[in-house]
Amino acid sequence: MTQLFRRTLNAFIATAVACLLLSPVAFSKPDRQVPEGVSELSFKKDVLMLTTGLGEFPISIELAQYPDQHQRGLMYVQSMDQDEGMLFVFNREEPRSFWMRNTPLPLDILYIDSDGFIVSWAANTTPFSLQALPSNAPAQFVLELNAGSIDHFGIEVGDQISHPGN
Repeated sequence: MTQLFRRTLNAFIATAVACLLLSPVAFSKPDRQVPEGVSELSFKKDVLMLTTGLGEFPISIELAQYPDQHQRGLMYVQSMDQDEGMLFVFNREEPRSFWMRNTPLPLDILYIDSDGFIVSWAANTTPFSLQALPSNAPAQFVLELNAGSIDHFGIEVGDQISHPGN
């Protein structure tokens, strides 16, 4: 199952990139107010499926795939809809740590292993905090959602993300 999921997740990323190049994904753009003198970054958009004990939920995401995107994340974003977030994609599974520098929104940060299973989270983070928020296990993906999403979607360790097309 591990190898199957990795192929599925790799196919998800390849499909997401191909779809993004061929057609726009319809969802609102997070309200990002980048200060003067700070460069804008472009993030590809897609949809992933969050599966919890309460059901399956489509989440519209921006993909942070490159170091400059990882560093920026949701900095300066003023608002997002409940079903929106950002998926950070890393090359390998390892311990991760995030912080809330220049991030005005409180977030729920989900750490996800290479098989797409949630291994830990940081709930209701403090805006603008420089406190490190480490994963409790190695993670290859990190999903940032609005604070309260863990309760709203009934998220638990062991729940899964996937691409709806796979």
